[in-house]
Amino acid sequence: MSRLHQLAINPRTLLYSGFVLTGVVNTVLGPVLPWLSARWALSDAAAGSLFTVQFAGGLTAGALSGAIASRVGVGRTLALGYALMAAGLATMAASGRAGGVVGIATAGVGLGCVIPLTNLMAARLTPTRAAAALGAVNLCWGLGAAMWPLVVAISIGRSRLPAAIACVCVLLAAMMVLLTRAAFPADAPATDERRAVQAVSVSLTRLAAFGVSIALYSGVESAIGGWVTEYARRLAAGVAESRWELAASVFWGGLTAGRAAVAMWLTKRWETIAVFAGLTAVVSAIVLLLVAPAVGTVLVAAMVCGAGLSPVFPVTVAALAREFPTRMAGPMVALGSLGAGTLPWIVGAISDRFGSLAIGFATLEVFVVVLVALQVRRVL
Repeated sequence: MSRLHQLAINPRTLLYSGFVLTGVVNTVLGPVLPWLSARWALSDAAAGSLFTVQFAGGLTAGALSGAIASRVGVGRTLALGYALMAAGLATMAASGRAGGVVGIATAGVGLGCVIPLTNLMAARLTPTRAAAALGAVNLCWGLGAAMWPLVVAISIGRSRLPAAIACVCVLLAAMMVLLTRAAFPADAPATDERRAVQAVSVSLTRLAAFGVSIALYSGVESAIGGWVTEYARRLAAGVAESRWELAASVFWGGLTAGRAAVAMWLTKRWETIAVFAGLTAVVSAIVLLLVAPAVGTVLVAAMVCGAGLSPVFPVTVAALAREFPTRMAGPMVALGSLGAGTLPWIVGAISDRFGSLAIGFATLEVFVVVLVALQVRRVL
């Protein structure tokens, strides 16, 4: 077997490279929302419901991913997820509204198979620096999320967006093939039995607090990343060369840069400080976003939001993995799909109700404050 082939099926390499593609699929709707809204004649509420459709499937599949992996193996479960993502994106790009919604739901199911398992496997492969490992794998996710809006901007300008989506589908299919040949650690490490016994004495409300924290975090992240492009576009109405289409890339770029810092420098000692400093920055940045007089200010606020959110997920999941076994932690990670499918829809629905996307964004402050309170509960 050649060294190149060995690299191609190395579990860690596949987790990290595959998560770049997962970042694209997870955030695919935000940059293409104006294109889909025009193509399918969608209102803000209808457009927001697309996020709900995508992540509803993800929530169900994510809750079951651990059980599926225990029966068919981690590699095959991940391969199934990438296959579903490829099929879903292809259907979304090639179909009308009804077929496109089915495709979005299918991609969501694929995300549910991939995201919880990838995060838990990354933590398991590097148990002594779990938060840093999670920061690294989610850095890869952020690279995909940051690159996709740029690809969309270039493709739309050249009327080649369907071709760009087709290229992503090909890469997802290739990842599916590689994962069927990869070997991952056993689903139940020896330490899980000891941790399961310890977890019995832990209040279920603490486990629920982890789940709600992950759900709210994912919802805030998806709502900002999903709507900030449209928010900037409306603010830039009639202004030439405003670069509103860069808003999502700037947000995901800030998140990616923050994840890089987490991966390289964050140690357990500084995890709590990083989370609270980040969330404080997010609260301030959303205020800046709401009072922004021009697109340039929106771009700055979006970058700060992304950077501020960057340590929250890795630290929360690392703490969850330390306290609870995989069979209990997996469904809590999957709850991220619930938040990601709900909060963007809430922003769109409130925007429709009050005729202002800014008011929709303002509601995110409430969710961030609740997230801060839950993080306080976690460390006490």
